[in-house]
Amino acid sequence: MLEDQILMNLLGKSAESAMDEIKTTGTLSQKNAIPLMLKSQFNHIAHLDEKMQEMVTIDAFDKKVAGLVTKEEFNTRISKIEMDLSVLKEYFGFLKWFMVSGFSFLGILIAVVPIIYHKIL
Repeated sequence: MLEDQILMNLLGKSAESAMDEIKTTGTLSQKNAIPLMLKSQFNHIAHLDEKMQEMVTIDAFDKKVAGLVTKEEFNTRISKIEMDLSVLKEYFGFLKWFMVSGFSFLGILIAVVPIIYHKIL
């Protein structure tokens, strides 16, 4: 947010001033200590806020997923799908046999009918 950025810029400048004071004098005045503590607390709160938002998102996702199916229901559905696929595989095997037999029968008829037809005439 814009307000957060403005506050971070202000605290950042004050924190730099505090660091310079520590480097030059070796001490930290109360005037510079307060902005330094505020900046560290602000960073800590921002980090906690990010974590909280992340956890809320994960919790919401978990609740949505948990309401869909349980692991047992999922495994049962997979088993049913596998059984249905095996039935389809058997059906297509039968269909393949039926078509091969039908085309073989038609091939025999195509070869035999002209011979029988010529003998009759």
